[in-house]
Amino acid sequence: MRRVIAWLASLYPCSWRERYGNEFTALLDDLDPSPRTALNVFTGALAMQIKTMSYGWIAAFSAVSAVAAFLALYSLIPSHFVSESLLRSSGNVDRQAAADAIYRLSQQVESRANLANIITSQDLYRELRSRKPLDNAVDQMRTDIKIAPVNSSGPELAFKVAFDYSDPDLAQRVSRALLSSLIETTLAEDVTGKLGISVVVLDPPSRPRASSQVLRTASAAALAVGLLAFAFLGLLRRCALAKS
Repeated sequence: MRRVIAWLASLYPCSWRERYGNEFTALLDDLDPSPRTALNVFTGALAMQIKTMSYGWIAAFSAVSAVAAFLALYSLIPSHFVSESLLRSSGNVDRQAAADAIYRLSQQVESRANLANIITSQDLYRELRSRKPLDNAVDQMRTDIKIAPVNSSGPELAFKVAFDYSDPDLAQRVSRALLSSLIETTLAEDVTGKLGISVVVLDPPSRPRASSQVLRTASAAALAVGLLAFAFLGLLRRCALAKS
């Protein structure tokens, strides 16, 4: 126990140890050390450190805490990869009519039958399908698909087809499958003349890139940890100085 208390005493600031270290060692030799003594030494060292710390030190500690929180969260949050392709509408229709046509196409591409076929052929959401019916995997896939217009000029409408998944290779393969399904649906609808547009592929499914959502989540949480650490230590410092 004496060794533990001596180590706890080393937690006091250097200025305190230089001034009172010898007296404390002599006092420790005359005491019958106990867990309560160790606790008192530890709380005393903590209070003394808080009193002597500067706001610069608090800021540095808070920054280190934020970085540590970011690294921990970024490694714990499951990675997601987004593969997307860029397309453009073509036809004698205005942008609103093209947007309506793209919406109708997306509804057919995201139909249960089509998504169920892609899920089973690509073996997607294996863990989810082991626990729940296939419909749950279909619903999850609909949230991971994005078929939406993008900012563009001119009468023709540009839009993207994107898929977000935890495996980069599967993300790209599924993005290709979705693109093929959309083109096949467009050709089938165009034969009837009801759709009014055709589509041109500007960029094929890209090499998957990490989703920015993970980065934003980890950054926001790390910033909160840093601010809370600064506020907490600053409050403790003020309280310790007020009591001294």
